[in-house]
Amino acid sequence: MIPLLIDLPGWTGSEPASTERERKGGRVLTAGRSYLRGDARFNALIISGTIADAADRSGNVHLSFRGAQKSTSTIDGFEVTTESTPVFVLIAIRLGPDAMISLIFNNVSGDEAMAIAQKFDWKSIQAQVNS
Repeated sequence: MIPLLIDLPGWTGSEPASTERERKGGRVLTAGRSYLRGDARFNALIISGTIADAADRSGNVHLSFRGAQKSTSTIDGFEVTTESTPVFVLIAIRLGPDAMISLIFNNVSGDEAMAIAQKFDWKSIQAQVNS
């Protein structure tokens, strides 16, 4: 999954990292990378496996932050949940019942955050986590 955490023009990306753990109910794979551009920053995290903390049995993402504006939409066939406050923007892309991409942005507008999220190849990530 690490090669799917792409370099982005204008951003300095940290070295991507991945983990594999056994948890109650199954295996969890994660891959993450942090990005910086001046005061702006974001973290991208791919999660595959038992993600009971983020989803219920029907596969819906449940995120809640006090005072956040929340919306859910479908983009290119993927369920996308966005939450934003004046401090951060969170975008979660559902890749299937046991996989998601989560991007958390600071000092980035909602429109720019979504444009950045769409630079990641969701279909390739989905294929990788479901293989």
